[in-house]
Amino acid sequence: MTRNTRKPDALKIAVFLLTILIFLVLLWAALPSAVSPATLQLRHRMAEEGCIIHAGGFLSLSDGTRVSYTNSLEALENCVRNGKRFCEIDLQETSDGILICGHGDESELVFGTGLSITATGTEFLNSRIWSELTPLSAEDLADFMRAHPELTVITDVKTDNLRVCRRLAEAFPDLRSRFIVQIQLPEEYETLRDLGFPYITYPIFKTPDEQRGLLQLAAFARNHELLALILPNGYYSPDSKLLAAEKLIGTPIIMHTLNDEWEIDYYLRNHLTLAVYTDNTDY
Repeated sequence: MTRNTRKPDALKIAVFLLTILIFLVLLWAALPSAVSPATLQLRHRMAEEGCIIHAGGFLSLSDGTRVSYTNSLEALENCVRNGKRFCEIDLQETSDGILICGHGDESELVFGTGLSITATGTEFLNSRIWSELTPLSAEDLADFMRAHPELTVITDVKTDNLRVCRRLAEAFPDLRSRFIVQIQLPEEYETLRDLGFPYITYPIFKTPDEQRGLLQLAAFARNHELLALILPNGYYSPDSKLLAAEKLIGTPIIMHTLNDEWEIDYYLRNHLTLAVYTDNTDY
């Protein structure tokens, strides 16, 4: 009686092909994408700092209330006073076209102002955030950056990203290397490069679900020089998946947003992330 050897042979072939596939994936992951010395240097500086202060960070008001998301002059001063060199700032255009620093929702122009979403830039700049904090225009932000050359600002645009970034590039060409801009869709990358911004991040939670797959992200990151990918906390869990994802993608990861000091320390100490967004300026 002749023994059927087809199944074992098919199994061997499948195992062999799988082994080859794994080897090719690992080899591909091990090959670094071309990255400029300037990007490598900025990554090193960011890793040394560890923290990116989110929307200006926490502040205590005169009555002791702790607030965040203020994007205010006092928040920037607090960042610098605490030795922080990286701060994320929200930017948006008002109904009359003034570019301001602020984050609100569908009903309030900027949290803490009580102004409606249709308020003008002049109304905003003449207001006070939480009754006591100083609002900023993009021009005010640029003046502060020039006065504090150690500060790098990561943008988070709440209206039209490309239009706002184009306005920044045209109005403040001397600061383009000190703004880290975001692509909110992959197709925005080339436009931001053409505008002269050397440092670009990719917050994947702003893109459609079908563009967030690991292989799609890896293919994009290996063909486009990114400072980092920005991931929401817990996107790849457990830690082994986070490490594997970073190796396959080939671009460092920044976590968004962590405020527990033990958790921040854990991610940074174990090199699970390049840096973290946090509201804590005193970490």
